[in-house]
Amino acid sequence: MERLGVFVYGTLRRGGANYPLLRRHTVAEYDARLPGHRLYVSGLPYVAPSPDPRDEVTGELMILDEAGYTPALARLDRLEGTASGLYERVACLVRFRDGDGWKDTRAWVYRGGRGHFRYTDDLVVASGEFTAGGAGRSPAPGSRAPGRDARR
Repeated sequence: MERLGVFVYGTLRRGGANYPLLRRHTVAEYDARLPGHRLYVSGLPYVAPSPDPRDEVTGELMILDEAGYTPALARLDRLEGTASGLYERVACLVRFRDGDGWKDTRAWVYRGGRGHFRYTDDLVVASGEFTAGGAGRSPAPGSRAPGRDARR
């Protein structure tokens, strides 16, 4: 299996309800964007490819430690219901902020399963930003913090 970081956009983000599942396994965490995707919310947040390549989802790129990588992915797969098709884990292009610039990499993304969610315009979060209440929020200009080394 290819060893990739994990792009998170909902409850697995820093401060989210499920973040503790990842926190103990991260060696670095970066602000990130998932280009060419839309964020939807209908109870749960989920993403899917967008017909508009300008769309993007805001989230974080989590780099997992080598020792915990496989068990952490297995826990995430269980949480996301990949066995039932609730979400599917797919390798996608992700942009992350490292210092003063943005870099591209491939990362695992949990996309919503086609048989489990609706993909209608009324469920799109136009800002691409998830909050606990499900509504989008716009970050203040310049508020994007650079990636941090989780070992600090």
